[in-house]
This record gives sequence, structure tokens and C-alpha cells, in this order.
Amino acid sequence: MRFKLSIESGLYPENQFSKTLSQVQIRPEMDCFDYKNIETYFNDLTKDIKVDNSIDDWILSIRIYLGGAMNEKEIAIGKRGVAYLIDKEKEVYIRISLPTSDEINWGITKRHRFNEYSKRKTDKGITVMPVDYNQFKNMTDYIENSIKLALKRALADGITLKGQTIKI
Repeated sequence: MRFKLSIESGLYPENQFSKTLSQVQIRPEMDCFDYKNIETYFNDLTKDIKVDNSIDDWILSIRIYLGGAMNEKEIAIGKRGVAYLIDKEKEVYIRISLPTSDEINWGITKRHRFNEYSKRKTDKGITVMPVDYNQFKNMTDYIENSIKLALKRALADGITLKGQTIKI
């Protein structure tokens, strides 16, 4: 089994109302953490996972979204995900909420970047971990620790694929 990790922003671009394309791509939350450090941590977590031969040629893809709905103080881990049978890939997601600067001084400054109407769906396949932003000194500390915590929790609880549990 192969493992794949991706991290994306769940917020609108910083300058979404700007006319130039180069400004539309600005997402400061994506520049405040060390992706290589996260990738190394993920590889260390997954290197000793043993799976049944029936899913050995599958890919487990974990997508992490930073941000999303405003005023949610949680990490949501959706382990049911989607299985692409033809591609032999199972995709699960982790959504890490980001605070606004109204909530804490190192938060996101632009309120228009959040989708005010988006709310987490209540589903028994989602693990929710509450977050206290005051435990962190800055955005980098918060994002890196939250990603590591969420990855470890998702893989410790286990993810099911074709009746097999993938866990550390």
C-alpha cells in the first residue's frame, strides 16, 4: 500500500476580488508551516503499517484542508471518505479550523476569506477534536501541531478499506 498526503487551503484567496491572477493565488496560511517536516512525520507514521495482500496495490490518500467555516474550533477527521475502485485509491479528509484575528491575535485577518454559510455535516463517520487556540503561540505552531495530531489520531483509530483496517 502506498500513502499520499496533500495539504490545501479551505479559505478563499486573500485578494479574491482583485482583477490580476497573480494576486488571486495569495494564501498566507499555506506559507506558515514546513511541509517537508509534516511529510517526514507522515512517512514515519506510515512506514510500518502492514496491510492485507488484497489492498496492497491501493493508495490511501489523506487530504488536509486548512480553514473552512468561520467560528468552528475543531479538527474534523472524515475517515469514511471516497473509494475510487478503478484507480484503487481511497481518499479521506481532515479539516483543521483556522481562527480569525478577532478570536486570537495571530488569526486570519480577513473575515471575507471564510465561508460563513458552510457548516460541518453531522456524520457518525467523522471524528471531531475540539481546539483551544490559546494553547498555541502563533499560526505555524498551531497548524503544524494540529496536522500531526490529526494524522496520528486518524491512523491510530484506523481507516477501513475493503473490510481491512489500516492503522498504526
